Amino acid sequence: MNRNLSLPTLLSFLSLWMILGNCYFNPAVQLVVNPTVEEEQEVAGAGLLAVLASPPSSPYFFLVSSIPADGEDLTSSITSFSFTFSEELDINASNPGTWITENIIQTQTIFFLPTVGVSERKIDLSLPANALVNAFNYSISFGPGINVKSGRALTASTKISFTCSGCPGL
Repeated sequence: MNRNLSLPTLLSFLSLWMILGNCYFNPAVQLVVNPTVEEEQEVAGAGLLAVLASPPSSPYFFLVSSIPADGEDLTSSITSFSFTFSEELDINASNPGTWITENIIQTQTIFFLPTVGVSERKIDLSLPANALVNAFNYSISFGPGINVKSGRALTASTKISFTCSGCPGL
């Protein structure tokens, strides 16, 4: 008995395979390849999946913006600093001078006026005129007294650095 397939037999198998296996024309396969999508009436199930699929939230809050900005070179002396954070602040600055000393950590000394303005997510500090010196590199980081209502901690590496090339000299 000869087990080699003849050309007509091979062509018959190939034709049958093409007709039955073609996904575009085969309705049984078409349901698997192109299923119809129906909206789910149960919204709670979709919400639970969204919560489970979302990445975990950060345990920290962060500095969104500041004046002066990180890396900025000021062209003139400024009279106030402003720091905006990602969450609502919970700060007790009843003694502003002490609060500034404990929570605004500087590499070059900046003499702030003893006033602290705190709004929802923003801290404003006032400076006397010409408090910044020309060509000094200033760096400010933040102490543990900057808290938010959610209880999260400020990211430890939060720091801004700036210079003032347009400020008066010593």
